Amino acid sequence: MPEGATDFLPYGLGLALSCLVIITLTEKIIRIFPWLLACLLRTKECDNLEDAFSIARARNSVCVGLTLPMICIASLYRLYPPIEKLAGNAWGSLGLYAALFAAYFLLRRICTIIFRGKKTDRNSYAYCIRVAYSFCTISYLLVCVSAAVCALCGTDACITRAILLWELGICYLMNLLRTTQIFAHYQGYLRAFLYLCTLEILPTAILVIPAVIF
Repeated sequence: MPEGATDFLPYGLGLALSCLVIITLTEKIIRIFPWLLACLLRTKECDNLEDAFSIARARNSVCVGLTLPMICIASLYRLYPPIEKLAGNAWGSLGLYAALFAAYFLLRRICTIIFRGKKTDRNSYAYCIRVAYSFCTISYLLVCVSAAVCALCGTDACITRAILLWELGICYLMNLLRTTQIFAHYQGYLRAFLYLCTLEILPTAILVIPAVIF
């Protein structure tokens, strides 16, 4: 475990459960992987994935399932500094990271309900909202693989932390790009800009600003 992660029981239990989750999801991960890769390469493929309902459901299952490994990795490598200021021990850290993930996605969900304009087409709006699930899943897979490789190679925790943060940042920027392109295609660039400000950048800013301050 990284330096500073001295409480073996919570992390050991969390990582064991994470491995079980990943093994359970392996078939779905293999099935959706080509679709996720296509989303990185072409904007149209994001719409195609949503139209393939079985693939979209599998993607959603993987996204939800990989949240547990992400919570463990985020806590192990201290990816969010404000939590380290509040958490008294490993159990507290894991609990606060779980609350952080839940709060972020709940806030994003609330924003999607509040800020959807009456004239906005429901179907195109749903496409834009669901793009985030694809890139969230991509970032989760990338972080899990990178954390495992770094752990096996004995990479310094600070270097691993930097790698994981860069990967999360790049995936987030790709998500912004694809959602802007899709929303602009259906609704125009003005609505795409308003979408970015209210439904993507606002929740993320609320998350990032405390991390910068603390």
